[in-house]
Amino acid sequence: MRKALVSTTAALAIVAFSTPALAAKIVLNDVGGVEAGSDAYTGFSIAADFWGRRLTNNVTINLDVGFKQLGDRILGQTSSSSSVVPIEIVQGQIAAVGNSQIDAIAAANLPGLRRWRRSGSCLP
Repeated sequence: MRKALVSTTAALAIVAFSTPALAAKIVLNDVGGVEAGSDAYTGFSIAADFWGRRLTNNVTINLDVGFKQLGDRILGQTSSSSSVVPIEIVQGQIAAVGNSQIDAIAAANLPGLRRWRRSGSCLP
């Protein structure tokens, strides 16, 4: 009985690991100091693999990564950028090319456009 249980467990594990799972693909773009085979590359790759398996959307995430000597008493440094897109553009793009269930959910939950008084309060 125990042998059958172990065999069944092993077979299920093989199926589970051989079936492609939904995961994000994280692409690391070396902007300096993260050459393949370096300790920095290994660390970034481990982190990318860890997070890629936990994010369940089939998307590609491109990250610029770098590693260099920083000044005294500086442990690490990051930077980020952001973009602001007017809601009208988002609504227009979903209307133009949205064809999935997720697009329909997004379109149904986008806030309506509102007019603003000069004082800044919102009109219904």
